[in-house]
Amino acid sequence: VNLVQISGPSLAGVVIGRWDVAGCLAANAVTFFFALASLAIIRPAPSAPRAPSALGRELREGFRFVRARPVLFGGIALAWLHGFFGVSVVRLYALFARSVLGVDGPRYGWLAACGGVGAILASGLVTTRAKRETIPRNIAGAALVVGFTVLCLSLATRYPIAVIAVMALGAGQMAFRSAVSTAIQLSPPDRMRGRVMRLLPLAFS
Repeated sequence: VNLVQISGPSLAGVVIGRWDVAGCLAANAVTFFFALASLAIIRPAPSAPRAPSALGRELREGFRFVRARPVLFGGIALAWLHGFFGVSVVRLYALFARSVLGVDGPRYGWLAACGGVGAILASGLVTTRAKRETIPRNIAGAALVVGFTVLCLSLATRYPIAVIAVMALGAGQMAFRSAVSTAIQLSPPDRMRGRVMRLLPLAFS
């Protein structure tokens, strides 16, 4: 996934510089025809009817379980805040690059790719610190890094500073997601893990 975060924006920057945004959108529209054609030829195997799951009840059970555990509750609450305020920053990179930094095309692609570079650099550190006793510190520390780098990025007016801020933001987001996911994997018992994990996509989607 992190490799795609690097190669995708980098390639997009080159393509935008060659064919502009309209050409990229037209090419993207064409790819949907291939996806629709693939879906049209799929013939799913018949399956036995299953009893409907009580999704609402399971979500309530998962929320009650999380609310009684401060580490889980704090981590998921921060994940919801991150999903609302942090993830949306990435969607503004193109506007930020053009309006504030005065760059476009390939330089925007490299700027967007720096988030993936930071995530890869942070992945090794995250792996070595993925222990039960360090989960609270990991969540809090990563959340502080994300908030601080978003603030730095909002004040950046020069391209090199923005590159460093985006790279640090990618590292912080990687560390934060990994810390919250580790808490959810290690804390609940088996019968509750699925219920608790259903709360996480609401934050990271």
